[in-house]
Amino acid sequence: MEIAAILQTLSIKSNTAVKVGAWRDRCVEAGLIGGASESAIRRNMERAVRRLVGFGLVRKGAGKGIYLPGMQEPDFE
Repeated sequence: MEIAAILQTLSIKSNTAVKVGAWRDRCVEAGLIGGASESAIRRNMERAVRRLVGFGLVRKGAGKGIYLPGMQEPDFE
């Protein structure tokens, strides 16, 4: 969930959609995403994004690699 919070913060600060690269970099800085190589970090971020989209916490934007905070609260029950 902290990964989604970083996206929301970036989106608010920039007042626009956020590219996945910038979002991933912030997640790495925060210690939420990691890996032995750049490709491993990318794969780990892709997995996290898929889960967040599935929960409705994140949604795809209009372009490739663009994400926006989700519009609904997830139902974990």
